[in-house]
Amino acid sequence: MQEMQIYDINNKLLFTGYLESYKMPELTMLNSIENELTLTLMTPRTMTIKKTVTIVTTDTMLNIINRIFQPLYNDGFVLKESNFDNKAITVKLIARTIEECMKILSTRYALYWNINELKEITVNSIEYQFNKPFTKSININNYKKQIKGFTKLVPSVEGTDYANIINVKNARVFYSFINKDMNITLKKDGKLEFENPVDISYSTAKRLNAGSFIDGAEIAVSNLQIIYHDSSGNSKDAYIISGINTSGDIKPGLNVKDIGTDSKEDSLFVLDMDSMFNYLATGFTYKGEDTITIDQIYSEAALRYSSMKLLNWHEIEKNAGTITTTGQIEKTLDAKEKWFTVQELIEYVRGNFVSNDKNTNIIKIYCDKDNKIEIGDRLEIDLPELYTQGNYIATDMTISKEWNNPYEYIIELRNTALSENYANLFQDSLDTEEQANQVEVEYVVEYAEEETIAEVHDIEYLPSQEVQSWK
Repeated sequence: MQEMQIYDINNKLLFTGYLESYKMPELTMLNSIENELTLTLMTPRTMTIKKTVTIVTTDTMLNIINRIFQPLYNDGFVLKESNFDNKAITVKLIARTIEECMKILSTRYALYWNINELKEITVNSIEYQFNKPFTKSININNYKKQIKGFTKLVPSVEGTDYANIINVKNARVFYSFINKDMNITLKKDGKLEFENPVDISYSTAKRLNAGSFIDGAEIAVSNLQIIYHDSSGNSKDAYIISGINTSGDIKPGLNVKDIGTDSKEDSLFVLDMDSMFNYLATGFTYKGEDTITIDQIYSEAALRYSSMKLLNWHEIEKNAGTITTTGQIEKTLDAKEKWFTVQELIEYVRGNFVSNDKNTNIIKIYCDKDNKIEIGDRLEIDLPELYTQGNYIATDMTISKEWNNPYEYIIELRNTALSENYANLFQDSLDTEEQANQVEVEYVVEYAEEETIAEVHDIEYLPSQEVQSWK
């Protein structure tokens, strides 16, 4: 993993890489040794799978991205370009590689990211990247002038999973509910189940109100509130309220009155907790001696299974009578029980829309000179003779050189009408974060010399904590 740098004859840095393997000289049948050493280097971006971070917090997008890349900053990487909505978000990323973290953020918030051969990092919104100026405009009359050292251009077509209506199933979405005029009588050890579980953690309250939290606004979030009247007819309440930047009676953090999670506690109401997620309450048991009547239950942090359908009417109308009579093509995404706010789910689905285009969607340009085209650059190509018209993004580049032959550059481009080429440039399918208390403890083992263990730490993650570490 030694860092190595390659310079040209003018002492200009061409590439920074990390040694992966090398091939030693060989003894041939001619009884001579070929004095040639072959090195294989990994690109700087490969380091994102070699570094892990742990970040549990609510913060602005930029701060979180900087914390994700901090291990690379320590090794001389720099954030060269960043353009996106610096809104407040909540993440729970435990022992994740940098690449995994960025996959999650790029999926949820439609981000494009890349690291070039000079250890420079770019993070932009897909919308910003989509509207950057063209690096080159190519047509049949100027292609040799626009592409220095041009040898050939090869277009091709690859099938796409086109859809203009996207259905999402198995998503769990936070919502608010209020049950009024319940008039349910409970005696000691009487039970009541919620229609959907309620999240009682402070971290979820911050996630649902991330913008207010970062802006310093004062807000009280009712994770759970139970209003009842006792046997004397007096109206009372029990609650779990998350105070965000609050003062006065509601303190910052969790405020709890007469509600507990353990039957051994001296609480009037003991919550029945989900068997998998320790901060999801499915109901409660009344532990008081006197009979009471439940009047109302309220929560701003309930969690229910939801489906969602998003329609792209522009695409539907454009394709009506062409691909089908109605122009409607649907597909279904399985969210695999991932937890979302409504806005997070909408943003994720938007990133999966694809435009229907009759032109080629992949182009490879071969040349023997450097045209200063970088990954993420956009090219405008107008070659109807090759069924190739539209805006294309550079997604891959290969540079090779043998002996004294010229360099060969192969630039791969994809049609930007296919938005997945941005959203999925460096990501796979939907990835998930750890949920409220899915991971409670991480063990960190530190070696001193050879295989002697110097220290072992166990780190417990609580909903109210903000945690950061890197390796």
